[in-house]
Amino acid sequence: MVPEAGSSAKPNRQVRKGFVDFNGYYDTRGFSVVTINMLANLTRNVQYFSLTNYSGNQNSGSPLDLSEYLTEQNLRWSAFGKKSTFGLSTQWVHRTGEDNDMLRVGVRWRAMDARFLKKAFAAVGLRYFVTFFPAQLDFVTSGGYRAQIEHVYRLHPFARHLQQRLYVAGFLDHNFWFRGPTGTCVSTVLTEHQVGFRFFGNFYAVAELRRNEFMVSQKNGLGIGLEYVVPFEIQ
Repeated sequence: MVPEAGSSAKPNRQVRKGFVDFNGYYDTRGFSVVTINMLANLTRNVQYFSLTNYSGNQNSGSPLDLSEYLTEQNLRWSAFGKKSTFGLSTQWVHRTGEDNDMLRVGVRWRAMDARFLKKAFAAVGLRYFVTFFPAQLDFVTSGGYRAQIEHVYRLHPFARHLQQRLYVAGFLDHNFWFRGPTGTCVSTVLTEHQVGFRFFGNFYAVAELRRNEFMVSQKNGLGIGLEYVVPFEIQ
């Protein structure tokens, strides 16, 4: 969730915006998830974003179990000048267990800012980012080449009529493992698509379609819950 923060800037002083976003869901596969997102525009060229999930195991049998943990810490740098729609991105992934963290480095493209797409994207209120991570450091010792393409989007349907109360947002992580061990999936997808409606203050009712191809069974699920957004400014 990326809200529009208000501005209380002093004259000639630029304000950097950000938010903290709290989400709680119950998944139809029988477990719960608490997600905390945070974004901060640190300078004109540098942005920080993190996603942290606390979740239960499918086999826990309790919707109150939040014993599993995963976080993605991202630092992004618009390194190629004001007119460029490309930037550099680093991502550190840390999760429950041992020897399963990873560090990715790649290039991020802001598709909605491209000259040949800008008008079309603005007309429908769509923001779309693609990040290619060709370099990945991890603890896997079984060989092969691993990489990821990350797609992220956000859309406000009927924005004028609904005053941006409604949004559709999501991501798709397309993971590749070439020349891996026999039986290894070359292509694995993790994707979530969320619909949110602001019904009071900064509270949203949310529903999220999920597919996780890393799961052995029940790869598809639906999360139902609430979201609360705290926008802030950095002066």
